[in-house]
Amino acid sequence: MAVDILMPQLGQAMVTGSIIAWHVADGAEVRAGAPLLTIESDKSAFEIEAAATGVVHHRMAEGTEADVGAILGTITVVGTHPSPFPDDAPVNLAATIERPAPNANVRDATLASPRARQLAAAENIPLKNVVASRADGMITASDVERAVAARAGTSANLSRASTRRPISAGQKSAIRRLQTSWQQAPHIVQMIEIDATALSAAQEAIRNGQLEASLNDVIIQAAADTMAEYRDLNAYIENDTIVENERISVGIAVSTGRGLRTPLIDEANGRSLKDISSLSRAAIEAARQGRAVAGRASLTVSNLGRYGVRCGAPVLNLDESVLVFVGEIVNKPVVADGAIVAKPRLTLSIAYDHRIVDGLRAAEFSAALRRRLESFDPSTGPGPSIRLHARAVQMSSSAGMRCDLTDGRHDWTAEEPPTIHPGIGTGIGTGTDPVALVLSGLLSSVTIAIRKEAEKRKLAINRLIGSIETQSQGQIKSIRARIEVWSPARADEIRAMLEPAKAASFVYDMLSPDLDLAIDLSVHTTR
Repeated sequence: MAVDILMPQLGQAMVTGSIIAWHVADGAEVRAGAPLLTIESDKSAFEIEAAATGVVHHRMAEGTEADVGAILGTITVVGTHPSPFPDDAPVNLAATIERPAPNANVRDATLASPRARQLAAAENIPLKNVVASRADGMITASDVERAVAARAGTSANLSRASTRRPISAGQKSAIRRLQTSWQQAPHIVQMIEIDATALSAAQEAIRNGQLEASLNDVIIQAAADTMAEYRDLNAYIENDTIVENERISVGIAVSTGRGLRTPLIDEANGRSLKDISSLSRAAIEAARQGRAVAGRASLTVSNLGRYGVRCGAPVLNLDESVLVFVGEIVNKPVVADGAIVAKPRLTLSIAYDHRIVDGLRAAEFSAALRRRLESFDPSTGPGPSIRLHARAVQMSSSAGMRCDLTDGRHDWTAEEPPTIHPGIGTGIGTGTDPVALVLSGLLSSVTIAIRKEAEKRKLAINRLIGSIETQSQGQIKSIRARIEVWSPARADEIRAMLEPAKAASFVYDMLSPDLDLAIDLSVHTTR
């Protein structure tokens, strides 16, 4: 039995992809789950794993561009034999043994990649004259380019020689998408200048190590939360319908060795700045390593301020209605209290799809984003915030090991257990063990964070139970927790919430640097 290796659709707008590298040679055996090949779309490269254990047979070579759904190769499950015919196709034996006439146009039998053949034909270079650099003898586009350069070096007309650079499959896809977006979406760009005093203070806090984030993280957080206020902008056109996205995901324009990529931060609204910073670093690193989260962005943030660019006229990414282009922060003379003073200013150039957003609604979004950034406070993040009272607990201890505590709303007791390590003293067990109070706080805070994540992702949770334990006495060195979830959602969707939940738990954040702390999440799928 043969299992087809198909070109996957790594995003809703992906039409074609290219094979960057086969990690398993033609005719070699692979195990299910092992890296098989790397595919490149216009946004990033993705590593594809083998779906079965067996012998790999290539149908398309490295560098080949193929449509989504095309068969790139097959895996013949061990114990079976490959067939050149589809399972249900009638076999015409006469056709299979037919030989071309002596004067037929037979393709050059030299082993070469499709791109190399195309370039050789365009440059009128016979493949038999090209020296292959690969060990398997396959001629690549680079080999043809060297042959072209060598021929140019012997030409008498050196003054008119030029350099040709082939366009990669990823670049072709990006060109098509940008061209389609420019032709289909009527762009409007609003340039809005903001008072960057708060952002300049944030930059200083970042330089001093007082704020563990980047200025781009601040802008991403503000843009995502602003989009949450204007959900009608979180949409794209499909035929004659405006389709609104359920989630708010922010794309980040990132420069990589393969060109510009836009990795995603999924469910970006409502997150803390610390959470945004962590997800942003992970997304950028994934893009530079050729990995990225596939999906559709609600908007993209592109920041060229560090290069001295003050404003621009950005082109929307295909199927996105908003792109926020961030310029450089510069000191400008402004009038304040009747006097001319120098103040830091920043220009946002925000592109909109005019089919979805009219000028007035776009101006409302621009103004809302400006207000969030101008009111940024490192302790609370961008925009209006709710000030909570400080957490405060009062304690009294009248006798023994018992402590009576209150936070003004709840009363509880804490006491050492009847048996404890010698020399510390013992209680009579009328109150909760102080260590157990900390453990319960950790388990509760992570559980609550999981429920909050489920609300944001619109995932139903029927039931949650948990357990947590550590050693019975002595210094605490390790903690083990287990949380079980009953949900109709997919198990991978539930498990994906654990890391954001841990990041949102202040108790976990306090304990994890000093302890061996592990939390296991198991999922029971319900129907």
